[in-house]
Amino acid sequence: SYSFCTLLVINNKMSSVSSQEGGLTRKKIILSTVGFYKTAVGTAVLSVPKALANTGILLFPFLLFGFAVVAQFGCYLVARTLDRVDERDMDPATIGEYCLGRFGYWLAVFLCLLDPWGSTITFFSMIEDILHSMLEDVSGKDTSFIADKGFIIACLAVLVFPLMLYEKITHMDWVNILGCVSLVAFVIGIIVNTAQNGQGLSGAPKGEFNKEAVVALTVIAFSFDGCQVNFFPYYRNLPHPLDGRKKGNILSLMTTFANFGGAVSYLAVAYLAYSCYRDDTDDDLLNNFDNSSPVYIIIKLAFSLSLLFTIPITLFECTSVLTKNVFDSDSRKVNAAINFVLIGSAALIASYVTSVYSAFGYVGATTATAWTMVLPPLFYIFTVRKQNMEAKQLDLINQEDLESQPLVIGDSSSSEPLIVQVLAWIMLVSGCMCVPFFVYITATA
Repeated sequence: SYSFCTLLVINNKMSSVSSQEGGLTRKKIILSTVGFYKTAVGTAVLSVPKALANTGILLFPFLLFGFAVVAQFGCYLVARTLDRVDERDMDPATIGEYCLGRFGYWLAVFLCLLDPWGSTITFFSMIEDILHSMLEDVSGKDTSFIADKGFIIACLAVLVFPLMLYEKITHMDWVNILGCVSLVAFVIGIIVNTAQNGQGLSGAPKGEFNKEAVVALTVIAFSFDGCQVNFFPYYRNLPHPLDGRKKGNILSLMTTFANFGGAVSYLAVAYLAYSCYRDDTDDDLLNNFDNSSPVYIIIKLAFSLSLLFTIPITLFECTSVLTKNVFDSDSRKVNAAINFVLIGSAALIASYVTSVYSAFGYVGATTATAWTMVLPPLFYIFTVRKQNMEAKQLDLINQEDLESQPLVIGDSSSSEPLIVQVLAWIMLVSGCMCVPFFVYITATA
């Protein structure tokens, strides 16, 4: 119901957007919002019930929506950065080089590679866990190689590889739609399961901030880093609004619905699942389900399909950055080779992953937190700083009276609210402190 209401609100908000050919139409806006939402609601939905069990029924929603606010502010900063630079082919690597030189370039490339790649490892591991338990019951533990972990992951890699070959992220709208349909089927199954087995929340712990709560926070961080990464390809591939509005502002509105819609979805699944299993809630929610029930089988298959459709969206910007920047090529063969290496290596490592919750925690503690809390303010702050310096140099050359002239270059730094710049600095410092802290807690919890 939230998703349906979201689409209605977006439709009303964008009613003034022109429907002329080539413009940013309502259809494109809604499809892109669906894409952002599918990115925001992914595999972490299976671990948020355990996060709720570790934090308590009152502390968990505070942490969840708090991180959703942080994630959306990061998206806003990315939007402001891209609108200020406003060049057609901007990606994280070129933005990093624009504002921080070669250090920013390689930092962005490094995070663009590790974050989606680490997420893909967890996706493969999660889908394999689901299918493995089901196939064991069908084929027998010792009688068939079909239930072998390596074989299952190899088949998944073969299935997903063709979806990686699209040139534009907007060409994968149908993938997002199928993924969302599968996700809806999964949530309906959770609701049916709760109606049959729910115990309610009476007597549940209210909340305690401890090591387990910090690990839960890293799982939450893992949930909210997708929109920042995918902001770049959507910005490049969507046309400018014909009414003169900034494209970044409209994309920021889309991510607002995606991030907070994702938070509502996570909260609903966490409460529904926890009300059924309470202290027995597993790191992977699907392990609580009985394979013999048709409802549970549908839930598992629906979620597996949803995850499979998430992988090409997750890796899209990673392969784009590597192809165009690191290998300086527009060749589809080079892009296909990079995808092959990324998918193959992720599948190989996924076959050795033993705990999905731990995988979420480590990815959330490192690259996901960096993408959510470090890179967006870093890009924004140093883009503003660079354009400030360029404006001053231009004034020195062309103006006799420096005091009497405004500082304006395009959408210049003088138009940036001071509160936004202060919050960006706070976010950057907090993010730099959170990454090592999260890693330490995840390793020792």
